[in-house]
Amino acid sequence: MGQPADSNGSSTKYTNVWVIAVPFYSHLCRASELAESLAKHGLTVTLLGAKHDVQRFISSRSRTVSSWKRRALDLQLQPLGSPELAAVTGGDGKSGALAPTVRAYMQILKETLKNDDDMERISMPTFVIAEIVLFGLMGLLAAAHLDVPVCSFLTFSPSFIASLIYLSEGVMKPPDFPLDKQTQEKLISLPGYRLMRLADVMGAMFKTHPQHAFAEMSTKFVRNSEHVILHGFKELETRGCHELENLLKSHAAASNNRKVPQVWPIGPLFPLDPLGPDTEELRRAEDENLKACMQFLNSQAPFSVVYVAFGVEIGLSQDQILELVYGLERSKQPFLCVLHSPEKSVSSGVQDPLSIIPSDCRERIGSRSLFVEWAPQREILSHPSTGAFMSHCGYGSVLEASSFGVPMLAWPWQYDQFMDCRLVVDELQTGVEVCPGLVARKLVHSECVTKAIDTLFHSTVGFIIRENALKMKERAIQSQQKRLIYQEYASTCEDY
Repeated sequence: MGQPADSNGSSTKYTNVWVIAVPFYSHLCRASELAESLAKHGLTVTLLGAKHDVQRFISSRSRTVSSWKRRALDLQLQPLGSPELAAVTGGDGKSGALAPTVRAYMQILKETLKNDDDMERISMPTFVIAEIVLFGLMGLLAAAHLDVPVCSFLTFSPSFIASLIYLSEGVMKPPDFPLDKQTQEKLISLPGYRLMRLADVMGAMFKTHPQHAFAEMSTKFVRNSEHVILHGFKELETRGCHELENLLKSHAAASNNRKVPQVWPIGPLFPLDPLGPDTEELRRAEDENLKACMQFLNSQAPFSVVYVAFGVEIGLSQDQILELVYGLERSKQPFLCVLHSPEKSVSSGVQDPLSIIPSDCRERIGSRSLFVEWAPQREILSHPSTGAFMSHCGYGSVLEASSFGVPMLAWPWQYDQFMDCRLVVDELQTGVEVCPGLVARKLVHSECVTKAIDTLFHSTVGFIIRENALKMKERAIQSQQKRLIYQEYASTCEDY
C-alpha cells in the first residue's frame, strides 16, 4: 500500500501523507500549515477538506497555493463535499452544530473511500493525520482495507485534551446540568490548569451533556493514535504537555502495555518574522481592507491599539455590540474592531453592524477607531502598534497572540474557550479577564470592557502581563528555530 510500481515493475518506496481537516474553514487553514511543513521535507502530501472550505481557501489564499507550486512542493488539495454538507455547516464554516457536521463529513469520507473512481484521483496514503473529532476514521480506513498508521492532530490545548481524558475516566460525578448554581461555585483541579470553576469546564465533558459520548470517543482516538501532533509548542504549555504524556503512558500501561503515542509539539507553524517574504507580499497586495488596517496601525503609537476579534463562528447581539463599543470608547485607547453582522434573531433584520452604533458615539471615537468585517490577524498581531488582543480565546488565537507577544483581553464564549481563558489568565499570566465569573453567552457590560483595558494598559498588573507576553514571544521564536523536531517527525513518517 502506498508503494507504486516503477517502469520495471519493482516497488518504489515513498511516503504519501493524508492530512484530513474537519469541515470548518479555520481548521482547514491550520491543517494546511501542517501539510505545508511536511511537504517542505520532501513528503508527498494530500490535504483533504470540505469542498466549500477548499474553494474558500483557494479564493482567499491564492498566493499561498501559488507559493506551493512555485516552490515545487508535492502538495495537493483534495475537496470532499456535497450540497448536503454545505447545508449542515451553512456553507461558510459558521456552525455551532459540531456533531452533525462531523457526522455528515465522515459519511462523505466513507463514500469517497469506497468509490474506486475517487480513489484513483487521490494518491493512496501510507500515513494519515486527522483531527481528534474525526474519531471514526480508523474504522473507515480499516473497512476500506487501508492498513496504515493514523495519528491525531490536536488544534486544542494539550491541557484541554489531558483534562478531557482525565474526566472521561469518571473521576468526578458532575452535577445534573453543566450550568447550574453548583458549577458556578464549585472549584475543580484539572491536569495542566490551576483551580477553575466547574462552569468553565466544557459542557461536553459532563456525562449528562448530549455530546458527552462524542467527546469521549475523541479521547479514544488520541489514545489509540500512533502519534499525537500538537498545534502549539511545548514552551507554551510545558505542564499541559507533561500531563498529556503521563496520561497516555498510563492508559497504554493499562491496555496490556500497548505502544505509547509519541507527543510532538511542532508549532508555531506560521512565520513569526513580520518582515518575511510572505508578509511583504501581503503588504503589497491590492486588498483594500488589508491596506486600511495597515494604514490605521501605521498612524498609531507603539503598543497602543486594542485589536478586537471574536472569530468567524461568533455573532454578537445588538445589545452586546453597543456595550462593546461604549466600553472601547470610554477606554480612550485606539482600537481596530472586526465586527460581523449582528447575531440573527426574530427581532433583528440588521445587516450593517455599524448602523447600530449611534452617530454621536462614532463621532467621539473618530480617527482612533477602525471597524472592518475581516482583518489579517497575524499581520495585525505582529504590528508594533498593537498593544492588546481582545479575543474569544479560541486556541488558535491564543497561540497566535502568544507567538507574537501580544497580551490578551480574554472574553470566552463557548466550547473549550473558557478553559483557554483560564490558561491565559491563571497559568500563563499573559492576559486580563474581561468579565471575571462570566457565564457562557451572557451580556458583558461596557464597564467591564473599560476596566479590563485600563488594567492592561495602566496598572502594575498590566505591566507584568505585558512582560510575560513578550517572554512567551521569545519562547515561540526559540521553538521555531529548533527545526530538528520537524526533521525528526518527517523521518518518523518516512519509516512507514
